[in-house]
Amino acid sequence: MKITKVLWHSSSDMVGDSIKDFLSLRYFVSILKYKEELLHAHVTNVGTEKHYDVIIFPHDNPSCTCDGWVMHKKVCKHIIIAAFSTLMIP
Repeated sequence: MKITKVLWHSSSDMVGDSIKDFLSLRYFVSILKYKEELLHAHVTNVGTEKHYDVIIFPHDNPSCTCDGWVMHKKVCKHIIIAAFSTLMIP
């Protein structure tokens, strides 16, 4: 899976802010499972308890249930956080 392409095709500010949010424990990510070649993740903002369902496709076509993704179809911080967290799994 080429998850790193998701990170490379995002603005450096967005990636940096998303990684800071993830490392500061503002977001919790649970990788749900692989199903039909899709990687499902559940991303939760710890402070607001809002949660987002993220799907990372093997062919760099991610999606998210947040308003930003639904309206603009641009990579959002939830996708970046989910992608980054999969890179952290040993």
